[in-house]
Parts: sequence; C-alpha cells; structure tokens
Amino acid sequence: MHGQSANVVCVCSYYTCLKRAPAYRKRVSWIVGGRPIALVEYQGEPPTEHSVHGNAKTTDHRYVRTQPQVMDAVRQKVVDRQMSPRKAYEQLVSTNDSLCAPRDHKVVKNMAHNATRAVGKHTISVSNCTVPDDLLHAIAELNNDENNFVQFVGFSRKSKPFVIAYKPEQLTDMKRFCSTATPPYLRTVLGVDRTFNLGPCFVTCIVYKNMSVKRVSTQENPIFLGPILLHFDALTETYRCFFSNVADAMGAADVCTEVLAGDMVFGSDDEKALVNALHTAFPAADHVYCARHIEENVRRHFTEKGVSHKDKDKVLQLLQCCTSDV
Repeated sequence: MHGQSANVVCVCSYYTCLKRAPAYRKRVSWIVGGRPIALVEYQGEPPTEHSVHGNAKTTDHRYVRTQPQVMDAVRQKVVDRQMSPRKAYEQLVSTNDSLCAPRDHKVVKNMAHNATRAVGKHTISVSNCTVPDDLLHAIAELNNDENNFVQFVGFSRKSKPFVIAYKPEQLTDMKRFCSTATPPYLRTVLGVDRTFNLGPCFVTCIVYKNMSVKRVSTQENPIFLGPILLHFDALTETYRCFFSNVADAMGAADVCTEVLAGDMVFGSDDEKALVNALHTAFPAADHVYCARHIEENVRRHFTEKGVSHKDKDKVLQLLQCCTSDV
C-alpha cells in the first residue's frame, strides 16, 4: 500500500471567470510538490471592448488597468525617493512614452496616499520603541534655542506621536489681527485644514491673511502660515492638544488677555474630530465652514444623484453668490 501511494500524483486547479463576461473562463492547474510550473487555460472568447470599472460612480470612461512596471516606477519615486505626486508624475510623463507612463496624476496621487496610510498604520509604534529618526530629530529640536520652531512633541496611549511647530513671531503676528485694538475690518479668519500627500504624515496648519500688506499684482492680502501640526492620525484628542497649545500660547485662556476670543473666527471643512476639538479649545470663538469645501460637497452630491448640468450650474452659481457676500 505504501508503494502505491508513492506513485500518486496530486494535481490542483482552480477556475475563475471574468465578471463582465462570465462565458470567458480561466483554469489554472499545477502539480503539488512538483516543479513550480502551472498550466493556464482559457475557455470562450474574451470581450473586445473595455467597460467601466465596477466601482465607478462619476465617470463613464472605460477602465484600463495600469501596467505593473508603470506602478513600480511610480512607487519608486513617491515612496523610495519621497517625491511629491505632481513632480513624480511630470518626470514619468516627460521621460517615458505613453505606454510606460501613468495615465493621469490621480494614479500617482493614490499611490502616495496609500503609502502614507501604510506608514502611519504600521511603522509608528512608540510602545515597541520603533520611533522614526525624524521624530527623534524633532524631540532633539526642543532643546535647540537658536531654531525655536518645534514647540511640543506629544505621546499618548490613545494616539500616535505628534509634533506642534511654530515661531513665536507667527503667534505675535496672528494676535495683531485678533485683539481688541484691531479694527473689525482688519480682523481675519483663521483657516484650519488637514493636508495630504506631503510626506509620511498628515500636516494640519492654521493660516491667516496678513492685513498689513498687499500683493502688488492683485492688491489682495497674502495668506501667511501659522502654527502647524504634524501627526499620524486624525483623532479628536490629537487635534485638541494642538488647539489647546495654540490657545495657551496666544493667551486665549487668560481672562486679562489682549486677545478678544469672542471675536475670533475659525474656518475649516466639516471634519468632525477637528471641529469638536476646535470648539473645546476656543469655546468663545465663532466657526464657519470653508466655501470651497461646501461647493465641492454640493458638486459631488449632485453628480452622485445624477442632477442635470443645467440645474447643478444654477445652484452652484447661487451658492457662489451667497458665499462671496459673506
């Protein structure tokens, strides 16, 4: 019996069919324990035309899978070399023909976004002492009196490490436009937004218009950068630490402060964690939603619901008129 079982050859196979053409089937067979060779067989006729991707909601263009070698080239630039998606896309398009270059900028942007999520999810672990060198450098910067940009490095059991950075001069400049001595027509909205694809972490920054200067070309007040938060998650606790640190530095929690907290206005999108933390740190401040984000949400909603272009353009035009008067 033992001699007979030794002569038995085990063959495994699996079948699959194309979702948009069920009659077109594939069978893969191989010998267990034998040479690493598989036999691939196809049955039926393949479809001659490409169809829309099954997850597509806003486009009717045909779906074409990006070649693996193109994805490898994209991954090398945005992950290994830490290039920005725009720069990586321009280099790949300029140095390759149409068959070896990404179809559009979104392919590169998605690759960078997925890489950012993977880094934030898998490589940042304080409990296992696998803190990146960049974070250790930020901690060392706390003792650097010459370059006092890094102000706070936070660690918590509930959230991943984060860094708060700003210059004291930036806060002084912001307080100029949020104090009782500032005329109402010179006060500015403090914008808050979380950015993506800038590196291995998220960057949430506070911006404001510098009402004391104007651009020569447009005669508009330029937007200046305020405090920034470098973080690997988007939890309310992380945002609360950031805004509380900024509030303490600006003196908003002090009763005798020159900052008029009741007249401060913050603008952001509708990210719940960010908005809740903002209300906690600045309870007396007003909050408005960003007009651009509102317009994008309305445009996306109409597109998903199949609203006609005429009605959509009419509503967006009315929305732009309302936001421009605010």
